Amino acid sequence: RVVGAAGELKDYAIASHWKTDAVNRLSFTIFLVGFEIFRAIAMLMVVFSDLTVGQIFAVFGYLWFMMGPVQEILSIQYSYFSAN
Repeated sequence: RVVGAAGELKDYAIASHWKTDAVNRLSFTIFLVGFEIFRAIAMLMVVFSDLTVGQIFAVFGYLWFMMGPVQEILSIQYSYFSAN
């Protein structure tokens, strides 16, 4: 009886971990798609407005700097919900 319950618990843990990992990767992919769309819009703004290339590099640097903390917050959120 205990061995059966342990096996069920193991299967549930594996399934839960797989789903959490899949959602985490999907979230990161959506985040990267949003980043790429923002970058494309910024490049179009260089072409069609008075923004300089240096200003766009500054925006890209800021976005790159902020990607780490945002991804950590998302990771903490997914870890919290997977623990419940």
